[in-house]
Amino acid sequence: MPKLTKRAVDALSARERPYDVRDEDLRGFLLRVEPSGRKGFFLDYRLRGKRNRYRLGVYPNLSIEGARAVAQAIAGDVAAEPIHRRAGRLSARRPHESGSRRCVPFWTGAMSRGHGLT
Repeated sequence: MPKLTKRAVDALSARERPYDVRDEDLRGFLLRVEPSGRKGFFLDYRLRGKRNRYRLGVYPNLSIEGARAVAQAIAGDVAAEPIHRRAGRLSARRPHESGSRRCVPFWTGAMSRGHGLT
């Protein structure tokens, strides 16, 4: 896994099948070389157990440094997503509320209206 640099990317040539060259510095950041010679930047990541690939852009329209910066930003967002989701789920619950506590007002109200056991 070489570090993706301008010199390294320019030296890559097309093959019969597409292939990926991964960056050694940023996990998931890669360059895919197509048989046509087209080179595109991608970010591989896993979210909720599913593997995803996000297309960042095409070389040379997007520089290596620019693609790496975008990949770092997206990787940070992906890493923070489960935390935000978990925080939202926890804030939706009332603190220290169990199932029996939710039922108590219902039963006490029913008993006072004469709907209790006779």
